[in-house]
Order: sequence, then structure tokens, then C-alpha cells
Amino acid sequence: MGGKHRTMVAWLILSLFFLLPLYALPVAFAYRSGVFNLQDKSISSDEFKAIWVFIGSGLATGATIIGLLFARSHNQRTSEQLALDTAVKGLDLLTVSDGEYAPKAKIAGALATLVHLGHPTIAMRALRVVWAERVVDEGTACWLISQVLQSESDDSKIEACELLRANASKLPFEGPPVRPKHGMA
Repeated sequence: MGGKHRTMVAWLILSLFFLLPLYALPVAFAYRSGVFNLQDKSISSDEFKAIWVFIGSGLATGATIIGLLFARSHNQRTSEQLALDTAVKGLDLLTVSDGEYAPKAKIAGALATLVHLGHPTIAMRALRVVWAERVVDEGTACWLISQVLQSESDDSKIEACELLRANASKLPFEGPPVRPKHGMA
């Protein structure tokens, strides 16, 4: 939510710094030219037309910017909805029609897809269940966890660490790698 709020504030600031001067300039120009002084007829018809063209173009620009902001907001909501739909469809790949778990390769692919499409927390939650039920192998689980640990999401990193800690006893351990002594190749 923080990134969304910052984006909205940035667009609001941009609009204020662009739209406010856009509307203030014609008003100041009209005031200084004497349009509002009804006793002094110092403005010519050409100047009057130029003011209205300037105001009209400013209004059109402002309307375009507001339309752009609405379209961007709509596109953002649509993108978020599509991402959620994709995550739900990815979870559907974990089972087959009779409610049983899918083959291990399909489960691994579904979880990897969730991670790479930006849903690492959902993938870790699903991995917790399928790993406990032994329908995913340790190699796949470790690879998924390593991918999540390289992601941007702190919540998913915490989830991955907790999952790795809970399942560490299931992992084969061969001991530390043997390093050659100095002088030996």
C-alpha cells in the first residue's frame, strides 16, 4: 500500500504544480490586460480571442491530464485484479480434478510460476502445505526458497526463512565442503 500511496501523492503534486499554474496564468493575464475593468476598453478583439484560446487550450490540457490520471488508476486496478486471478489459477494447478495433488513436476512449475509472477508469499504458503504432505521434493523446495530469498518482498523472505527452519531436518546434510590445503590443488 505504501508504494501506491506514494504514487498517488506524486501524481497529485505533479497535477498541482502543472494544473495550478496552467489555470493561474490565463487569469493573471486576463486581469492584467484589463478584461475585468469594464470602464477601460484597452483590450482589442484579437487580444480577447487570444485569451480565450489560451484558456481553452489550458482547460483541454487539464482535462487530458485528469483523464490520464483516471485511466492510470483504472489500469492499475485492472493489473492488480489480473495478478490476483493469475495467482488463483496458479494455485489451481496444485490439484487435479478429483481433488488429489497434481504430479510433482506440475506442482513445482506452479509454485515457480507464482514466485516469478510476483507472488512469493503465496508460493511459500502453498509450499509449506505441499512440502508437509511430501508432494514436492527437497530440491524444488530449496530452489523456490532461494528464489524468494533473492526477491524484494521482506514478508516473503521471512516466510521462506521460517519454512526452511521448520523443514531443515528433512534436508540431507553431507557436512561442510572439504577445501584443499594450501599448496595442494
